[in-house]
Amino acid sequence: MLSKLKVKKGRLILPGGSSYHLLVLPNDGGMELTTAKIIEELVGKGGVVAGEKPTHTLSLTHYKQNNALLNKLTDKIWGNEQLIIYGRGKVFSSLNLKNIFEQLKLQPDFTFGGNPSFNPLFYHKKIGDTDAYYIVNQTDFVININATFRIADKVPQIWDPMDGSITAPAVFINNQKSTCVPLNLQPRQSVFVMFNNKTKGNNIVKVICNGKVLFPNLDPRPLPKICLSDNGYELYAPGTNNYLLTNANGKIFNCTTPSPSTFSVDNFNGVMKFSPSRETPDSVKITSLKPLNYYENPGIKYYSGTVNYVLTFNVPDNFVNKQGECFFMPGFINATADVSLNGKKLGIAWTPFARFAVDNVLKPGKNILAINVGTIWRNRIIGDMAENNGFKNVWTSANVGEFLNSKSQLMPSGLIGPIIFCKEPKQYIFAKMK
Repeated sequence: MLSKLKVKKGRLILPGGSSYHLLVLPNDGGMELTTAKIIEELVGKGGVVAGEKPTHTLSLTHYKQNNALLNKLTDKIWGNEQLIIYGRGKVFSSLNLKNIFEQLKLQPDFTFGGNPSFNPLFYHKKIGDTDAYYIVNQTDFVININATFRIADKVPQIWDPMDGSITAPAVFINNQKSTCVPLNLQPRQSVFVMFNNKTKGNNIVKVICNGKVLFPNLDPRPLPKICLSDNGYELYAPGTNNYLLTNANGKIFNCTTPSPSTFSVDNFNGVMKFSPSRETPDSVKITSLKPLNYYENPGIKYYSGTVNYVLTFNVPDNFVNKQGECFFMPGFINATADVSLNGKKLGIAWTPFARFAVDNVLKPGKNILAINVGTIWRNRIIGDMAENNGFKNVWTSANVGEFLNSKSQLMPSGLIGPIIFCKEPKQYIFAKMK
């Protein structure tokens, strides 16, 4: 990898285009002589390296000779100072990255305000003139954050990998060095935040709900979904509220939102069909939902595989005909769900509390919902331990006995619900867009 690095304008660049301000070395004291020579070349051309001075080679081949050459070279590159200017580059002999960033005047690529226990996974890639960030909520909780990106004077877009939708959020703040975008991330949800076009001053920089500032302050309540459109702003809110929106040009907009309408699928006739198994029934008729691990039948209780749910239910005309965008929410899903409604595939969910747009798919009267739900191996492993004192229905080379036993807690599995359809009225706030 080091041999593929090039230096351009002080940045370390890989052949694929990824570039870095700083090369951080492992803190173990060992380094090959060839690696030290490459680092000397990179630093001489303007690269910046951080890491403690190596003290010995890793290979035993020609150990004394190579070790002496390594110490001579590292004495020249690292010296005995905290910071050495070497050629056109710099070498920091500590791993205090905060101090190093301050000395290099580097702003973090991604920071966030909100839940301090949130440890997001993120990745930043530049594609032509577009900056793409991939953000992942790795927790089982809903996270509201104000995400700050090291991008200035560009408009963000939110790309949802769940359904392929692209939205242009209206709420964000630009300054000369960064852009702050509020994000509401569902459990295990991931999004792409894309930056491309220049800003025009139409973005909302302050949101007040019922007299309380939601943004730029960070409130436990999620912001309503506010998008930019050609004619103004589109606002989707979770209830009856009054909003005051201030844009970057100082103009204030007043909007009162109606409550969404919901329809819960409580009355249905359904069937669960299981993959072929020695202990699981082919199918089970159901009129309500509960986790598989709540069933008495061990073949269902410990089942691992795909369960095909087919539910038939009726929807009243007055709900379907109400104004607003219609969404389907299958409720809590612990693995994956392939969802179809009335023969039309809606998509695949792999996070809890997913949403699918069902405009022109949901119809008055009879509807048929088909969901293929994936389940987890954990329950089947526990079941085999409890019933067979060993593996009968599954096989693994992993030493699962280190963290599972016959009395380990079963995880919720299958289609749990609640199954809800929601009509969200869309509020248009007309504004002149430059």
